[in-house]
Amino acid sequence: MAYNSEEGKEPWTTFYWNIENYSHCWQQRGECIKSPTFDVVSTENFEWELALHPRGITDGNFIYFYIFRKRGNNQRRIELEHEIAFLAEDGSILQIAKRSRKTYPLETFESTYESALGLRVPITKKGCLLSKDILRTRCRLWRTDGKTVIPATFFAKTVLKVTKRNFLWDIERFSSLEYNRRIKFVSSELKDDEISLSVGVNEEDEVMISIHSFSKKAKFLKFQSFLNDVNGSNIECGKCEVWPTKTKKEAICILSFSKKYLMENENSYLKNNVLSLYCQCSWSTGYASNEIERIHLGITSLDIDNPIFPKSYVSITEETQSSNKADLKKNVECLCAEGILCDVQLRTTTRTFHAHKNILSALSPKFEAMFETLKQKGEGGVDIPDLDDDTVHHMLLNVYTDGLKDLEWENALKVYSAADKYEILSLKKKCSRLFEESICPSNVCEILILADKHHDNDLKEIAQKFALKHEEDVFNSKEWIHFMENFSTLAADTMHKKWYKKPTRNCYRPRRGRFPNRNEFFCTRGGW
Repeated sequence: MAYNSEEGKEPWTTFYWNIENYSHCWQQRGECIKSPTFDVVSTENFEWELALHPRGITDGNFIYFYIFRKRGNNQRRIELEHEIAFLAEDGSILQIAKRSRKTYPLETFESTYESALGLRVPITKKGCLLSKDILRTRCRLWRTDGKTVIPATFFAKTVLKVTKRNFLWDIERFSSLEYNRRIKFVSSELKDDEISLSVGVNEEDEVMISIHSFSKKAKFLKFQSFLNDVNGSNIECGKCEVWPTKTKKEAICILSFSKKYLMENENSYLKNNVLSLYCQCSWSTGYASNEIERIHLGITSLDIDNPIFPKSYVSITEETQSSNKADLKKNVECLCAEGILCDVQLRTTTRTFHAHKNILSALSPKFEAMFETLKQKGEGGVDIPDLDDDTVHHMLLNVYTDGLKDLEWENALKVYSAADKYEILSLKKKCSRLFEESICPSNVCEILILADKHHDNDLKEIAQKFALKHEEDVFNSKEWIHFMENFSTLAADTMHKKWYKKPTRNCYRPRRGRFPNRNEFFCTRGGW
């Protein structure tokens, strides 16, 4: 029954619950993810939990989300009003079950959705609810007994532990691939990190990829493949999801192109009889964390518009007893997250970010000069149309937290360029370390181009040494061939270092104006 007699009344309790890496939920139909327990301090000391069924309860076509009261010391029933919703990243409502009144019994989990207020959303809308693979939820409760209570807001987060492995797989002599014959591939030499795959052709002439080996702890695995055509474009060609069990430790992915079709169009898809696949494999192994991050007492009407990152918090765990340095870091982060005393706007073409001149000026002489110009003109904002929203988000995240959380490769390239342009040296160094740790034959060319463009000799030297150390893999790759065609000078400089050696102190040096004879090319001690 809808109840709107006190529509403007502040809620007694508000729960915010984020589920990160949501697309890797392993729960099947009838299984749920539970939030941490919310212990609402009052005269009754009620305990509540939120529950979400990613693949439905009995009907697998819907996502179910609801709140229920846990069994505790207090046995009496309570009548409350509720509102439950899925939120966008900026806090706006995507889906909502509007405010209603209900009497809550104790936990009866077999029929919780029917006995509690819940929200049911078609599973086909899952993609519309996610941003950066995070599902954001909110539940609000109002008391109906007229008691005066201290309002509270809980912020909780559940993180699924996910391992991701992306790799290139060149299947040579593709035309010889036949039924009942497989070509094997191992993506890593590390046993704990090994992914073993094989490719073959079935009776229907379908190209079939089998994933045999991955983490024994995997609860859910996703595999997606892209065909890398002769022009270097990636074409999605097959994906699968699997729930490994003790008896089922293999995932099968059927490509959308048959062998016959690929052979008939080999000029478009095969280069020198090689089928090149870009593979993305990821699996979840459990929960990385499931905790309440912070509690606000006496405040419920919080502005959760978060253009930059989640608000800082005062944790209820033992980590809150950390050093003064950690506390100061959280307080500085809170200034931006809460929008406290912000005095400047950074404007991209699509979004406005709020920040503090003093903090940005302390890390960036470029921003300091820009703010001085603003002061003279009497303006309050800086236009940065050359940066996109994600780049500014990660740039500010580093400025206020000294971290680089969830930074994808493409974003890292852009953040590095922004750090160089706006002279944020600490951020530039962090990105450089990230590149050094992530360097591989498939991305070394990108790192070389980036380092050369921004005159980063240290990063350039790291990339060149890697290329020479792994010369067989690098120089024979299609990325390097494309690199030589478009950046011939840089490629030549790198390859020249293989042959260039500095002369030793004992090497013969001819007098000026005299060309040495052949014997004088050798050092006096028998070496170069």
